[in-house]
Amino acid sequence: MRFWRLCLERRWVWLPAVAALFLNGALTLGYRTLVADRFDLAALKRDRLESDFRTAAGKRDELKRSLEGWRAVETGVADFYARAGSREERLPDLLREIDDMARKAGAVPHRITFDQSFLKDADLAEFGIVFPFEGDYGSVRNLLNFIEVTPTFLILDTFNLTSAGDLQEKVRLQFRLRTVFHQEAAP
Repeated sequence: MRFWRLCLERRWVWLPAVAALFLNGALTLGYRTLVADRFDLAALKRDRLESDFRTAAGKRDELKRSLEGWRAVETGVADFYARAGSREERLPDLLREIDDMARKAGAVPHRITFDQSFLKDADLAEFGIVFPFEGDYGSVRNLLNFIEVTPTFLILDTFNLTSAGDLQEKVRLQFRLRTVFHQEAAP
């Protein structure tokens, strides 16, 4: 009992400490409810913005790669049109090249026929070249190899066997090659 009486008599010693303790608790609780929530909300907002930024940066990089791809396609198409050239520019060289390939393979094409069709919306004319070829199996393989490795844009459309014998005998084939020429659009 004496302790409690002493505490009551000397309130001025312990009462400020208890008041400071309660005040500290109240301020801590107020800080947590008012100020810390704002900081938490700001941190959440910052995290969300950083996430949005990373997503936008990823989309930007993806669009950049896509744009680079489209530029490469555009450059490739422009290069193709430049290489396709016009019929007047390329046809003499093309026929000379086909004749040279056939001669190197061991045959001379005596008759060459042509056909032409226009590709819609492409400013291109598809040009067909048909010629007969007579030779042995090795000659046919050589001609096919020459057509495959030529730097000229040639497509082996079809080849028809017209007559054949043994592997040592000559075979008669008819080759149909295709190429394209740049054709200006009609006004």
